Amino acid sequence: MKKRFLILVAVLTILILVLIFMTIFSFLNKPSNQNYKTVEIRDFSCPGMSGFTFNYPVFKGWKIEPYEAFAKEVNLCDLKITTLNGTVVIMIIQKTGKNYPGMTRTQIGSKIKNSNGVEYSEIKIATQALVPNQKAAYEFYGSDFSMIIGILHTIEFPNEFFRTVIDSFKFTNCSPESIGAKTFSDLKGKIPLGRFGDQQLMAINAVMQKIKENGENPEDFFVIMQIGEKFGLNGYVITFQLMHKDGFRQENCSKVGNPSGKDRIMSYDTNQDKIIRDLLTK
Repeated sequence: MKKRFLILVAVLTILILVLIFMTIFSFLNKPSNQNYKTVEIRDFSCPGMSGFTFNYPVFKGWKIEPYEAFAKEVNLCDLKITTLNGTVVIMIIQKTGKNYPGMTRTQIGSKIKNSNGVEYSEIKIATQALVPNQKAAYEFYGSDFSMIIGILHTIEFPNEFFRTVIDSFKFTNCSPESIGAKTFSDLKGKIPLGRFGDQQLMAINAVMQKIKENGENPEDFFVIMQIGEKFGLNGYVITFQLMHKDGFRQENCSKVGNPSGKDRIMSYDTNQDKIIRDLLTK
């Protein structure tokens, strides 16, 4: 009996020692935010996305590069983040609005404001699989659209990363939405029925064809359409202010004039059923 008791004590002692060793090992190998050294702060940019800006840190040993850019189709850009130990994390940046509701997500807690006065909240993206207590996605709320920024991964992610993103995020007036510019597709969708609408549609199609003849893609332009006062037998002059998407890139936001070199103004006369003016914007 005494021998069995000693064996039991020995087994329990070994188990306790194993548990202590595993706890110490886990603690020593647990990622700590204090171990992340920032070597660079970058400005986020993605072709086809504008109207906002934010910075993100690059930690020592990390590699961050564009992964995919779907801005034209679904207003989504990804960053591929390779950490020091080789783990790959995909970070999503999605623009949401009236015509592009964005991915399914749930707001967590109430909205608060960052240092730039932008309202934001933590969110849970439907497809996220997270470690416990991981804060990994946020939504920033603007007057014309919102931005979703988050990671799709299960690893522990350094808090410093999102602190930099949150503190630096701001909306800019460098966006088509901020000046009321629309795509040709959106413009066509708002044309009224009847003769008045038919004339506008003819004008839009003529402008799109002229853009093609100039060697450009109409889908790369945003447009503001202005209808002049009625004159002549059949109507009026419709003026199209055409702005190329490159003009809304972040590096061009503070530039005046025609930073893309492709912005132009066209005028269509419904009396003559033709374009009567086609000039580059100065």
